[in-house]
Amino acid sequence: MPVDTIVGNPENIKNLAELESYLSKIHTYGQEGKCKAGVLLIQRRSSKGSYGIVSEEEAKQYMSRPVLNNPRTPEWGIRFYSLSYFERLKQKFNGNMTYQ
Repeated sequence: MPVDTIVGNPENIKNLAELESYLSKIHTYGQEGKCKAGVLLIQRRSSKGSYGIVSEEEAKQYMSRPVLNNPRTPEWGIRFYSLSYFERLKQKFNGNMTYQ
């Protein structure tokens, strides 16, 4: 069964249950695609941005598109949230975050 790759803004995660849902989707996507996965903010010219689960390789492709030199680029990557971002957030929710 394919995983739903559309998610919300990772910076707006409010609780551990919501975070676990993101982690589950990212892990499933990574296992199915045999890749490292995360969440990419994709900006489209015709609408607001959307957040989707993609592989790190897909994220690199989106992030390296020459937007300023090519006005016909329909969408491009703005920011990639790697799996480690979510793991650090989980530590923070669990109260295990060490401050330096």
